[in-house]
Amino acid sequence: MGSIIVERSQLTGEVEISGAKNSALPLLAAALLTEEEVILHKVPVLADVETMIDILRTTGKKVLFEKDKNTVHISGSIQQTHVPYDLVRKMRASFNVLGPIAALMGEASTPLPGGCAIGVRPVDFHIEGLKRLGFEVTYDHGEILAKRGTKQEEVTVYLPFPSVGATEHIMSTAAILPGVTIIENAAMEPEIVDLQNLLNKMGAKISGAGTSRIVVEGVKQLHGCEHTVIPDRIEAGTYAIAFLATRGEGVVKNVNPSHLDSLWFVLERTGAVVKKGTDFVEVKSWNRWKGCDINVLPYPGFPIDLQPQIIVYLSLADGSSTVTENVFKTRFA
Repeated sequence: MGSIIVERSQLTGEVEISGAKNSALPLLAAALLTEEEVILHKVPVLADVETMIDILRTTGKKVLFEKDKNTVHISGSIQQTHVPYDLVRKMRASFNVLGPIAALMGEASTPLPGGCAIGVRPVDFHIEGLKRLGFEVTYDHGEILAKRGTKQEEVTVYLPFPSVGATEHIMSTAAILPGVTIIENAAMEPEIVDLQNLLNKMGAKISGAGTSRIVVEGVKQLHGCEHTVIPDRIEAGTYAIAFLATRGEGVVKNVNPSHLDSLWFVLERTGAVVKKGTDFVEVKSWNRWKGCDINVLPYPGFPIDLQPQIIVYLSLADGSSTVTENVFKTRFA
């Protein structure tokens, strides 16, 4: 068996950031809402993306993934309304196809999803949201069945917690339902804005993404479009922290700096140099840096997915630091 030897050294240079997986997955699910071709660029080649593509193909959609170009072409009609367990069990984001399929075809079924095991992340918010949209949702022998019913002319869906997945699921489903749907306490992540932009390109009428109140005016049908996935802010943040933790310097390219304002604020508090451009961020570390306290919160707070990385960085700082988890209470259990 071979071995890998990792020696301490400074990381320096430039790195190009991929498209965001957490945006690509709901965008792929939204492509179910039209038979016309949807073309997505900057789609990362990852196992979760492959799983979502397999789910789309299972429904009858035609999908071409040009991996060398990071481009996905989706077209065709839905032929199958049941999503099999062997695909759904792999990731939680697979649950977001339930509403769109049921909205188009009258009903859809899927097993409870698998995926991320951190904390208690029930799909209750999704189910209650679909019920508010007029769907009859039942659970039997591990299967969730959603049947389209009659939606009220104006419906408000209040989320007890600003769940990203539930916000995306309700947005996409409501896009082709009659009347107005208002999502209160919606998630505000950049990925929500990206989904709104795609759906509006497809002919939807959605406003408010990026705030806690999203308004969806339903339309009868959507059409095809071409769209580029936003940069992966978690990948960008990971590289930025890696440059600094090794006392190096580097440029993170193809990034929207405003998506990581909470990270840049923390890094500058520790003494790091952060230079932000239109689509890049340059970071530079000194030999020593200060500790600081961080609260992990839903966006625009400090990102949960950058918590492990920032803890490593702060463990090398002068003085004490405290990182408080406010999203997944059982992370340190």
